[in-house]
Amino acid sequence: MAQAAGGGRAGGVDGSNARLGWRRYPGTVYRGCAARSAQAVPTLYESAQRLQISADVINVSMTDLRLAAAQIVPSSQRSATSSAMPLPQPLQPLLGQLVGIAALKLSTALALGSSAPNVFRPRLAVHGAAGMASASVGAAAAYAMEARDVPVFHVTPALLHDIAGVGHLFQEALRRQPSVLHVPMADGLALTMDAAAIAMLDHCIRALPIGARVAVLCGCRSR
Repeated sequence: MAQAAGGGRAGGVDGSNARLGWRRYPGTVYRGCAARSAQAVPTLYESAQRLQISADVINVSMTDLRLAAAQIVPSSQRSATSSAMPLPQPLQPLLGQLVGIAALKLSTALALGSSAPNVFRPRLAVHGAAGMASASVGAAAAYAMEARDVPVFHVTPALLHDIAGVGHLFQEALRRQPSVLHVPMADGLALTMDAAAIAMLDHCIRALPIGARVAVLCGCRSR
């Protein structure tokens, strides 16, 4: 998949059927490929020599496109914004190790790359006093999981106003296991949402099947 983004043009695709595939698939698929490649191989995209890559050595098959298309969620069926983002550079020396620990805990809970059983109903809370960047750590942990090809679904206050949208979000999380449900600043929901919306979210989380490989990642401030 990283090879598909590295070329940046259709010239690297071999075969007439493959060329037809480029016209048949929407631009969302290619943007999704590029975004995942940028996360998985950041050194390639940060290098000043990235434009020197020869498209002649890049080979993209129809299988690559089909796999990418299967992981694309239509914009009408996902939250408008993503709360996952890398840790700001000034915070790397202080919090970089903590982000790595959080991502490792999630990976272990979901049994990524291991034959060991996953953790029973995994839950992870990233908390800290106000001003201690707990929200940034949670967002960076979610970003790190996306870089490992783990789908992350963001539960935002705007989404909670749409009952159908919440139901679809949890269905997608179950369909694309292993996955992560990210609830940024969960303690603030009580201040911005009514009791019915919070009760609905609590019900959806509790209703997740026992054996589901769906982790819940929450960010909150310590009291």
